[in-house]
Amino acid sequence: KELMSSLINLPQLRELDLSLNCIAMRGCEALSALLRHPQSKLESLKLGSNNIGDKEVEVLAESLAVNTALTTLTLSNCGPQEQDSKHQLLRRCWNSITNSG
Repeated sequence: KELMSSLINLPQLRELDLSLNCIAMRGCEALSALLRHPQSKLESLKLGSNNIGDKEVEVLAESLAVNTALTTLTLSNCGPQEQDSKHQLLRRCWNSITNSG
């Protein structure tokens, strides 16, 4: 809980592995704030094996649209919704960002 609320104060962070955690909406909102931070240097974000639902996916997708530093995003085993359209949207958003730069 405290780590997630502290993320916005760590724009110099380059790698973050939150695999196998229950980050929930609060965690996704904190990650979104970090990804949107104009001085964010986060290059690698691992979220594997988290139960990330549709609403959390929307929050993350919106932040990816403005982030230019992230080069690696891991979403493997993100719950039963992993094949749902919104998870696919997040993956397509990520792919278009990484393929355009």
